[in-house]
Amino acid sequence: MKLNSNLAEIIGILIGDGYIYRKNRKYQIGFVGHPLTDKELFEKLHFLILQEWKKDTKIKVRQRGLRLVFNSKEICNFLINDLGIPFGEGKCEKVKIPKDILNNWNLLKHTIRGIMDTDGTVFVSKKPGIEKYPTMEITTTSPVLANQLKEALMLQ
Repeated sequence: MKLNSNLAEIIGILIGDGYIYRKNRKYQIGFVGHPLTDKELFEKLHFLILQEWKKDTKIKVRQRGLRLVFNSKEICNFLINDLGIPFGEGKCEKVKIPKDILNNWNLLKHTIRGIMDTDGTVFVSKKPGIEKYPTMEITTTSPVLANQLKEALMLQ
């Protein structure tokens, strides 16, 4: 699989609200979101997955959450082995942007968009001398990801 802007955005969404499950010959990629606030993002994600991987996914509401899941050994192995995306327990603390994306701004900006869509927020805060200061924030439990984002955004 060749990295492109759509795939980079899918990877950003996976970093934020996705998971990879690989166990006992079961290979699953899934995304979990809020049924009200993430519906539009999941519709876009469905389209991106169909376009890039030819997988027709279904968006379902389960256990008060929005879920998009599909199975693919090839895609799981690509994400884990080629890109180094962690899977299973502890993914949140270990996740980082793959180096092939990190070293290419044209891909990185799409990955950051995916991360921002899932773990980011935009709001207005009050700063000294500025009544309405626009602010963007990304929340993560991965120190490596936090530092990657900080460095990438400071360089651009």
